Amino acid sequence: MKTAVLGAYGGIGQNVCRMLLKLPDIDVTAIGRNRNSAETVLADIWSDINYIDSSEISQTDTDIIVNTAGISGNAENDIIEMCRKKNIWYVSAGKMPDGISGTNCIFDAGSMPGLSLLLPRAVAEKLNGQINEAEIYDCVQDRFSK
Repeated sequence: MKTAVLGAYGGIGQNVCRMLLKLPDIDVTAIGRNRNSAETVLADIWSDINYIDSSEISQTDTDIIVNTAGISGNAENDIIEMCRKKNIWYVSAGKMPDGISGTNCIFDAGSMPGLSLLLPRAVAEKLNGQINEAEIYDCVQDRFSK
């Protein structure tokens, strides 16, 4: 499954990238505005991930976009619309914007039980229920726990 992380070299994003790489059959793409910064922060996993500039997000070939950058407003609405058109799941820690329905979107994923319940369901749906077991982690004060 192809997963793109928006804000991949921020505090949450880099940990999400590292965790996704531990899962079998997950292809990780980091999305950001500064390749040099991304390469520096993600140096330990750089050879294992793909990178695209956020200005090229509409060209990404992915199944899920996880927004860890905290973008909102028109920029987020544009990404959500692109995800709808391309049948891409969109996951955000933020609140659902006004006027947006959540048909392929998961919001409030940064608060429990959002991430612990909704994201695995979305992944299972994408994989047609082929998940036998899942490990769920949460993050408190920049540390992930199982």
